Amino acid sequence: MNKFDHERKLKILEILVGLKFLYIILASFNIISYYNVTLNKGNIVFVIIIACCIVPFMVFCSKMIYGDMEKSFFNMPIIYNIMEMIVILGLFIILMSNTGGSNSSFKYIGSIIVLIVSIQYKREVSFWINIVVCLIILGFNLVEFDYLSLSKNFDIIRNFEGDIILVSSLMITSFILSLYINIENDYNLKLKELAVKDGLTGLFNHRSFQDILGSYIRNSKKENKEVSLLFMDIDNFKNYNDVNGHQRGDWLLTRLGEVLRNTVGDLGIVTRYGGEEFAVILYNQSEDIALNLGELIRQNIQNTYFIGQEHQPNKHITLSIGVSTYPKVAKTKKELIELADNALYRAKSFDKNRVERYYNILDEIDPSIDKKSLESVANMLNNINMKDKYTYGHSERVVIYAKKFATYLQMKDKDKKELLLGAYLHDIGKLEISKELLTKREKLSESEFNILRQHPTLGSDLVSSIKEFADVIPLIKYHHEKYDGTGYPSKLKGDDIPYLARILTIIDSFDAMTSKRPYNIRKDYKQAIGELEKCAGSHFDPELVYKFIEMLQNDMLEKKMPRELDSNLSFIDDINKDYKKKLPEII
Repeated sequence: MNKFDHERKLKILEILVGLKFLYIILASFNIISYYNVTLNKGNIVFVIIIACCIVPFMVFCSKMIYGDMEKSFFNMPIIYNIMEMIVILGLFIILMSNTGGSNSSFKYIGSIIVLIVSIQYKREVSFWINIVVCLIILGFNLVEFDYLSLSKNFDIIRNFEGDIILVSSLMITSFILSLYINIENDYNLKLKELAVKDGLTGLFNHRSFQDILGSYIRNSKKENKEVSLLFMDIDNFKNYNDVNGHQRGDWLLTRLGEVLRNTVGDLGIVTRYGGEEFAVILYNQSEDIALNLGELIRQNIQNTYFIGQEHQPNKHITLSIGVSTYPKVAKTKKELIELADNALYRAKSFDKNRVERYYNILDEIDPSIDKKSLESVANMLNNINMKDKYTYGHSERVVIYAKKFATYLQMKDKDKKELLLGAYLHDIGKLEISKELLTKREKLSESEFNILRQHPTLGSDLVSSIKEFADVIPLIKYHHEKYDGTGYPSKLKGDDIPYLARILTIIDSFDAMTSKRPYNIRKDYKQAIGELEKCAGSHFDPELVYKFIEMLQNDMLEKKMPRELDSNLSFIDDINKDYKKKLPEII
């Protein structure tokens, strides 16, 4: 239940409580008026007893209004509602019978019962309760009718005629009020749907995404369940729009939403996050299930024909997908969104059309390093990420390649840890360079290149005060040195360049060539390998670069990318069979 529904139902509850209290007050006045009650000692005691009955009722009503309304009034078991109606109707019968029967003025208070049931219950239920009220009113006339002496029944007949008019008025009032409430409810449902659904795709919109995810996070805390989030972005959507037109682009978004909805089914909730981004929220589903679902979505989209896809770079419509989980990885709703978005960016960085989980790159670094030192550096890199997403993603990819290459070279643990830490920190000096320069799309001028070439020295200076990072300063400072001595900042040559720095130079250059950068044209793997071979002995250590190429070619033959994700599609089929569930009412 969202905030607006809660406020609306609270107002309705206040009206109902007021009507029920008015019913009791009018009943009391009716009794006092009929019996000409005077305030003697006995009557004072009687008033106190009545007050003692009313006070608990009002306390109960106040608790409903200001307490946990969702778990009190509107979700009461049916038996409570039945008991309440029995009490109200029973009181109505008792008071009518004790205040004149068919002559009782209390029967006019039946209109309050009509109002209560018309507001509180569905039209069918309120109709039958109102029938009962009308039969009670008419029943007193039939009970008092003297079938042996018709001459005594003129007053009863006259009352009966008046009661027929009263009953007809009550039924008409009930019908019109119930009809109005139904129309208002239907109208509210349509408005609600417009408010929570995306007008183009029919999926839940961004506002609903926030409400649903927030509700799931709150439930997760109470029930100790996991919440998994998949962020999806259409690859090369701008190109599709430019070639096919924006109307066809809208059609693509709608069609893709249908495929997502059919693929996910009851396993989760599909939303349009904004633009060409979609999201799937899974409750009580692990990260592994989310990854397998993401892979199934990716394959289904790639294997579906979309009009105009032949004009796309890879001749298909594809998605990049990022996955994160609460509370296993993320600790807050905001962090869950940020980490899933970072995982999506990683998927985009790794040649698109893939599924990536978020993991903390710091887990790859030497755990013996002081946590505060790592956190301070991580904060610096997060600041870089805010300035330039490419640099941050590039650093993470370099760490992944470095880990694979270190394993391939069978490095000692100490060297491996130093290489990974150096890979993580090698571009930290860009924190001192302006955002405008880092993100400039045009070709850099010579003076701008000179500024950019300062980042190895700036980076080594930044970490020089942290003793745990002393061993990796050469990697940071010399990762742009070239084997023939034409690099920077110190123009070191050959074996004068530290061994790990020579490795880092190869990895850094390869990722730079295969990534989309503001000021350079991206190369594919084969083109980048060709460039590495061309520059062996000049830019790169020839022995190391050929080992790196060998590792890449082995990966390409095995069709592996630098990540670990098994696509167990049969597992998804089992999930769809075994984990069908009803979605909670949270919109």
